[in-house]
Amino acid sequence: MCSYNEINGIPACANIELLTDIARNTWNFTGYIVGDCGAVGNIYSAHHFTNSIEEAVALSKLSGTDWDCGGNSAWYRSAISKGIMSESQLDVALSRFLTVQMELGVFDDPYKVSYKSLGMSDIDTPEHRKLAREASRQDVILLENKNNILPLKITTSTVLAIIGPNANNSANLLGDYSPVPTYTITPLQAFSERVSSNNLKFSEGCKDAHCTDTSGFAEAVSIAQKADVAILFLGTDTSIEAEGTDRADITLPGNQENLAKLIVQTKVPTIIVYISGAALSSPWISSNAQALLQVFFPGQEGGHGIVDVLTGVYNPAGRLPVTIYSSISQVPPMTDYNMSATVSTFGRTYKYFTAEPLYPFGFGRSFTQFQYSDLKLSSVSVTPCQSLTISINVQNIGDTDGSEVVQIYAKNTITSVPVPLIELSGFERVFLKSKENVTLSFTLSPRQMSVVREFDYQRVIEPVKQFLVYAGGCQPNQKLCSSNVLQSQFSIIGNVVPLSQC
Repeated sequence: MCSYNEINGIPACANIELLTDIARNTWNFTGYIVGDCGAVGNIYSAHHFTNSIEEAVALSKLSGTDWDCGGNSAWYRSAISKGIMSESQLDVALSRFLTVQMELGVFDDPYKVSYKSLGMSDIDTPEHRKLAREASRQDVILLENKNNILPLKITTSTVLAIIGPNANNSANLLGDYSPVPTYTITPLQAFSERVSSNNLKFSEGCKDAHCTDTSGFAEAVSIAQKADVAILFLGTDTSIEAEGTDRADITLPGNQENLAKLIVQTKVPTIIVYISGAALSSPWISSNAQALLQVFFPGQEGGHGIVDVLTGVYNPAGRLPVTIYSSISQVPPMTDYNMSATVSTFGRTYKYFTAEPLYPFGFGRSFTQFQYSDLKLSSVSVTPCQSLTISINVQNIGDTDGSEVVQIYAKNTITSVPVPLIELSGFERVFLKSKENVTLSFTLSPRQMSVVREFDYQRVIEPVKQFLVYAGGCQPNQKLCSSNVLQSQFSIIGNVVPLSQC
């Protein structure tokens, strides 16, 4: 799919270098290319790259956009009648589309195409529900667990206060562009399956994620004061973040943090769960909540997945796929496209970030502990085009069975071109029983050792004296880490070799 934006000053859906020279001729792509909905029309109406809409649709076809999601069929007829484009150009696009349909079996005998036999009985099966629940479990990222408050020890006398705009909102489990499932399980519903109604108290606190109305705060504080544990479900919804709806800050919307402060001030142990589309940052909550979980939009079985973790049915092993910054001041302005740090910014993503984040990329806690040992490299030096094998032993040294996400990072110390400060080069999720250990192997490929030259944009492998390798349960050199991190190094010897020759 070609996007709305320009690439080097040319709209993506009119960019013959991108769509034809690179995608088809260099990458050997043989399918069909779809324009994002409205992107072809935008060549004229938004980018003003052509003098008419007819020129825009013609240019898109000439450049390699085969399928136009935008209702421009009348303009193609007009472009052909005016001689701006020919029917043969449309035939090229149509042949690519039909070829893919034929390969999928769309025109074949239905009895010979397995997916055509699927019906309503193949939707929402017990296996699907089980998978949805497992996905929501694996989605949970445990960021804080002070004094090991989790997993909760719930007895017949335990009183829980369930609070927050996302505690019983089924729509907020799904996120943007989600189909409507046959059912959803909210956190409140999941808790109601395990805790008696007399011991389960609920208050939204805020009517919605915008949390501009604080009239429900008093009720939320009241039920918290009578509970053994308060669990707040805070975050966002698709009216706050979705396609075309961006946030101007990374803090909790409205008065949600104020609600959290009031609950924490009751001195009742407080657990906070963020349900959101993107990362949220509240240094105050991170410091004062007894436990903090980030679950993003966890899907239709989200309530079960979250409660399974909170109650210890499932040991969390989610790891952050993004950096959570301490404040918006750590995020470069959108008009600054530099990845690396500058005199006024800290850089973008974990690869280039130079400040201390609230939570680093790859971080997440567990109910057990893991220890790494015996980091070994297959060689102390390699030549260009030669791969390197990395082996590492990991042991579950805690008393609880659980999964660990083993992470391999690499750092090229070359100085001839800009390179990332650190780069994730491999990872694997592995389940280990208490005291069990396993040795895992990873491969560092020639591409992962390569760099892009600035003068010709060619990817090459250059000799370097020190190529660092790290293995552990998190990034190296971070204050927050759930395990130890080991380091080794190797060198690349020989002459500069283009990656294309490997």
